[in-house]
Amino acid sequence: MKKLIPFTAAAILAGMPLSQAAAQAQRDCNFTFFSGSANIIFDPFGQVTGNQLQVNIDVTRNNDAGGAKASDVDFYLRTTDPDLVGVQVVPISAVGSGSGEGYGVDIHYDQNESPPLLQKPIQTNQPVTPGALRWRYTGNNVASDTFTIIANVIIPPGADFDSTQTFTFTPEGVCNGTGGGQPFTGDIIVNGGINLNIIVLSALRATYVGPALDFGEVGDVDDTAALSLTRAGNIRVESSDVYEVSMTSQNNYRMTYPTGNPALPDQNLEYQVSFLGRTRNPTNTSAINVNCSRAGIGTGSLVPVSVSLLEGGLDEAPSPDYQDFLLVTFTPRVNLSPTETCGA
Repeated sequence: MKKLIPFTAAAILAGMPLSQAAAQAQRDCNFTFFSGSANIIFDPFGQVTGNQLQVNIDVTRNNDAGGAKASDVDFYLRTTDPDLVGVQVVPISAVGSGSGEGYGVDIHYDQNESPPLLQKPIQTNQPVTPGALRWRYTGNNVASDTFTIIANVIIPPGADFDSTQTFTFTPEGVCNGTGGGQPFTGDIIVNGGINLNIIVLSALRATYVGPALDFGEVGDVDDTAALSLTRAGNIRVESSDVYEVSMTSQNNYRMTYPTGNPALPDQNLEYQVSFLGRTRNPTNTSAINVNCSRAGIGTGSLVPVSVSLLEGGLDEAPSPDYQDFLLVTFTPRVNLSPTETCGA
């Protein structure tokens, strides 16, 4: 199952600090960033090296009624969401009436990174500051006001995104402008200026970790001593959403040997299991069914399971192969209300 988060667009208003030197006039720039209609599809287990997804971002200068318009813009993207640490946004090209610089370099700065210090006013005879993208407009008509950035969004391996999350980026930068009077320069910043869709594929992975649930040789163990024999392990679960888990026993919590009959007292060893806060044994064999909250991706959670003998092997038919099978099923779910936090 998939979840879709709608795209949104936001206008960017750039303001000028009054303390800026008067080499150029201080004037607002007005930009709109729009992330288009492409969807970012994220498979938590799809690639060991991470997911690389291409998006288009339209950037439009909104010109003043008096004729003032931006002529150059340098900018990068900021986020403070801890879930976006390590995510890269790498422009690979841009299309429009103008020319660009800064391709092939990540322009996203997460909460652990310091953004570059941009020159203001923009020095167009010098290269763009590394880690920022520059666009120089060459047209003056309405058709030249919009350019489109083609960028790769690179999600690192082990990223742990909730399926209802949205990528939100804040463009920050500087601009030069002309028209409507003398040349001007300004700052650009808007919170949440670019929101990108993300479709997180529902994914789940479960693996048993720990020692085998093996009691060893119990042929010389009486019923009293057997009660102290317990074995335990964990099931490691990773899931991008809530999930359902169930457990049953093939022989109704009785171990027997390949040619034995688990219904005969001298051919079975009774035991009990503790799982998800429930206990099952030969007198209570109903399936364990629990709806669990999201485990997350990467570290995930550990769900403990333990088994304890209820009788010894002194009175049982000799065999080295007494065993039973616990059948544990994990099923990813979407739009299911979890009832418990399973594991830690």
